[in-house]
Amino acid sequence: MSTVQKLHDQTLCLVNQIQLATIEQLTELLELRDEVIAVLSQSANVTQEDKHYIKQIASYDEVIINRMNQLKDEAAQGMKRMDDNRKQRSSYDAQYGGSSYFIDIRN
Repeated sequence: MSTVQKLHDQTLCLVNQIQLATIEQLTELLELRDEVIAVLSQSANVTQEDKHYIKQIASYDEVIINRMNQLKDEAAQGMKRMDDNRKQRSSYDAQYGGSSYFIDIRN
């Protein structure tokens, strides 16, 4: 199996389950793409079969990019929530500083 065919198979598998794809899986696919590009750039001839696979892989780019943007937006929302919680907590902590005392008087 050629590296391009392997990339095609992994791309197809990921695209079929794109809504479940994690950032790690997408990163792994992009790393494999980089490896295939490096191999192809060193190769003198690219077969017609490889060209066919490359066209099919390229046709899935929009789907993959959309999922990556979706994950990016989810991460940004999570970071915003964390920042909002931190601001709320810090404003509460600043309002009730350590300058108060509690005296317990027992009979």
